[in-house]
Amino acid sequence: MSYGIVRVQKMSSGSVKGIEIHDRREKEGISHTNKDIDWECTSQNYDLHPDQNGNFNKAIKDRISGLNLPKAIRKDAVVMAQVLVTSEHSFFEGLSKEHQEQFFKDSYDFLADRYGKENVISATVHLDERTPHMHFNFVPVTADGRLSAKSVLTRQSLIEQQTAFYEQVGKHYGLERGIQGGKKKHLEVAELKAQTALESVSEAQDRVQTIQDSIKPLQAEYEAKKAYVRECDKASEVSMMYPTYVEQKKSLFGKETVTVPKDKWEKKHISANEKEYIQKATAKFEKAVEDFRKTTSAEYIAQLEQKVKSFERQVFDLKRENSQIKSNALSDDKEAKKIMNRINKVLDKLPSSTAEQFIKQWKAEMILEQGMKR
Repeated sequence: MSYGIVRVQKMSSGSVKGIEIHDRREKEGISHTNKDIDWECTSQNYDLHPDQNGNFNKAIKDRISGLNLPKAIRKDAVVMAQVLVTSEHSFFEGLSKEHQEQFFKDSYDFLADRYGKENVISATVHLDERTPHMHFNFVPVTADGRLSAKSVLTRQSLIEQQTAFYEQVGKHYGLERGIQGGKKKHLEVAELKAQTALESVSEAQDRVQTIQDSIKPLQAEYEAKKAYVRECDKASEVSMMYPTYVEQKKSLFGKETVTVPKDKWEKKHISANEKEYIQKATAKFEKAVEDFRKTTSAEYIAQLEQKVKSFERQVFDLKRENSQIKSNALSDDKEAKKIMNRINKVLDKLPSSTAEQFIKQWKAEMILEQGMKR
């Protein structure tokens, strides 16, 4: 039995770039959150919303600017939400390529209709990981044109979404609706925490990577200048022996002179001047690097790296917690089956009228219990 998984996560503008890098695999061969990505299969990934193939942040800003909001949005406002659509690995193994593509197409149509196609940023299907899945990104806009994730993604609307997805998509592919309450609910919460921690790791590491990437060109330029200075030193060295291209002359009065070809002289002269200029430039660079180490930016990188380590520890703990919950759930399922088998054996031995009365009362109790939960 496989369940349809439809999870939603909210994001502020600071998280958008990291999501774009992950969804579109913009850093080939690099993944901070999933070392199991098969980069040879990345070319099989595809976007079901190719109308918007530009920068995520720009697309979001363009959509928000079209809302004619009365005031500027807050820096920490939720500007994008992402829906993860997937199921168990075994579910996709049982689908043909055509049926798998149609499943994600139907999922996209369901979400685009629910949240508005005009608000969609991307819908990327990943086939380069163990379990196929789709990341559906959209700007949370209300029916009356407000930017409000709080109004669009209420707890009740997310519960209704699970049911609607099952009715419109899931059941046509043999998927079950996710069970509400009980151990299944606790398991989903624990898994969601782990997923959120993983995405937080990705976001922090991508920020660190972005800063480090901006420094790399400066480091390369610095190393190149140092190498050039060394070459200039060699070219400017004074030798006690005249090179072969120097012509020596002696005047009638015994005064000695030397003649150096113009191109050789200019080369030596320019090298000496450039050497002085580059030495000053590299000194400035070294001072800039030293100043950077003292700034809040350097401290920020260090803080991000600490956050990454903290999130990684959380992921490990949550995975262990998930494993324990799954083990307990499996044990409870086995125990429940044993109890049902015993009940069935007893019912088989009872008169049919008594057995029917027992089953009728059992069903009545279950209906009453479900009504109390609601």
